Amino acid sequence: MSAKFLSPSITAFTESRDVDEKGCLSQWQRLIENGVDGLLILGSMGEFFALTSKQKRQLIELATSQLAGKTHLMFGTGCNGVEETVELSNFAFQKGADSVILIAPYYMALSEDDLFAHFSSVAHRVSGPIYLYNFPARTGNPITASLLVRLLAENENIVGIKDTIPDVAGTRALMAAIKEERPGFEFFSGMDENFFHNALSEGAGCIAGLSNVFPELTSAAVRAFANADFGGMSEIQRAINEASGLYNIVSFFPMAIKEATRLRGVAIEPYSAATPTVLSSREREQVVAVVQRVETLLNSIN
Repeated sequence: MSAKFLSPSITAFTESRDVDEKGCLSQWQRLIENGVDGLLILGSMGEFFALTSKQKRQLIELATSQLAGKTHLMFGTGCNGVEETVELSNFAFQKGADSVILIAPYYMALSEDDLFAHFSSVAHRVSGPIYLYNFPARTGNPITASLLVRLLAENENIVGIKDTIPDVAGTRALMAAIKEERPGFEFFSGMDENFFHNALSEGAGCIAGLSNVFPELTSAAVRAFANADFGGMSEIQRAINEASGLYNIVSFFPMAIKEATRLRGVAIEPYSAATPTVLSSREREQVVAVVQRVETLLNSIN
């Protein structure tokens, strides 16, 4: 049995909201050293939606120049328009990306035909592996089983999907729809808590945010699954459940993830590109409490 846990990395910023290259590299290298199976840069946790085109290219160039060949490098290049998505995706591949991941267009409601045309138009013009990103709670435009079947029938370079929905039955429905036609297609959960369920259902694992804070925990999850260590899996699940409390502290949860990462020794600032605010003293105290509880649980996990 095998599964993977990729980390959708946070993006470090200075107080002026410029990209903190030193901070980003410090976090990326820490994640690699702690055994994550790849990095997703420019994902939701990395605040792709609040970055300028220049900042996105800056992060792509930084990561590929420093980390190419050290881990799987996936970049979130999905934009609302086809042209911008194609341009950024091809830029990433030219620089050495291993794959790109495309979120569904957001803000305006689109039909299945609209989404099919969008993704197919991009796939036909991008020469590299593409993952889809289904996050209907944020986009309002779900990637349904019927849409996935249509896309895979015409686009061989669409090789997987990150399915960020809490209902594991929804991911299983996607799996069932294309399992026979594309047995190698990778289904990743976007929910940390669903890693073991996804893996036990013949999924590929997770691309989820707690790995930023506790990469040793998510790497332990991968090992426990590979070794069929059900006792270890139970302990790890308990720790993941506890760590998931970080998502409930503040509405814009990447700030809590970033603060927790700082607490674990990464030299980054608490700033976000998406909001001028920072965590309150009470919110920071809540982050500290979660981190301390999880660190206690980590002591019993090999």
